[in-house]
Order: sequence, then structure tokens, then C-alpha cells
Amino acid sequence: MGMLDWFRRRARADAASTATVVDEGVDETADAALAERGVAAYGGLDFYKAIEAHQRWKVRLAEHIRGASSERLDWQVVCRDDQCALGQWLHQGARVPEAQHALFTRLLGEHAEFHRRAGEVVQLVDDGAREQALRQLTSGDYARASHRVVASLSQLFLALNEPRRDAD
Repeated sequence: MGMLDWFRRRARADAASTATVVDEGVDETADAALAERGVAAYGGLDFYKAIEAHQRWKVRLAEHIRGASSERLDWQVVCRDDQCALGQWLHQGARVPEAQHALFTRLLGEHAEFHRRAGEVVQLVDDGAREQALRQLTSGDYARASHRVVASLSQLFLALNEPRRDAD
């Protein structure tokens, strides 16, 4: 599977994101092959690494919920959408053509929502509501927000990198 096919698969899943939560488990074989093919970058952001980083949040949060994390998560930091590489790019370095501005704006909002929801999961754990935090992680608002970020990142990458297809 090629890099663009990988992004297409994630982008297509967006239609299902409002009704169901799609498992964002990592296909290690496909991902290893993609990593060998190079960087999926545009305008200073490696989209593949940004997706990978946001998918890793699920693992980090699950460990936090189980009490198995050596990392101290502070919900007030986690909820900020300008701390990760994607957030910094969205808020400071992004330069996208006008044709992709709507996708960019949607991603900006979805990314902020993702971090708000991740912060809520951490806060639930801090408040002792681990079961509720786990539900958010697996099938709740956090899971839906996470899926939307991955799908929108994929769609934006495709829009920025695939040749434009004009209608005849």
C-alpha cells in the first residue's frame, strides 16, 4: 500500500465518524512499509507523524486510566491545542492554498476539540471516574474527536498533494 493509499483509507473513514467510532489501531506492517518510503510532509508538517502522534494519545490516556503510566498528565496542559507539532503548525506555520482553506479551518477546530476531549479524559481520571474516562476513550466524545482529526489530516494531505482533477 502506498503513502497516498494510506491517507485515502483514513480520509474515506470520515463519513462514518459521526455515526460510529472506527478503530484507529495501527497496522504495523503497512505503517512500517510507509515509514521506509519517506516523509509525508507539506509546508513543514509531516502529516504521517502528526497522525501517528495523535493516535498515540489513545495509548497514553489508556495507561493513565489504568494507573500504569509513569507520565504525569495535567489536564490543563493536555487540553491546549497549541503544544504539539500539529498545533504549532496550525497556529503559526501553516500556509495552505485558498482552495484548501475550508479543510484547514475544519482541522483547526477539530484539533482543538480533540485536545479538549483528551483533557476531559485526564480530568475524569483525576476525579476518580476511571470507568467514565475509559468509555470516553473507547467510544465517547474523545474517540470521535480523535477519529475526526485523523480523517481531516488525511483529507487535507490528499488535497494538498494529489493532482487536481477538474471536471470535464
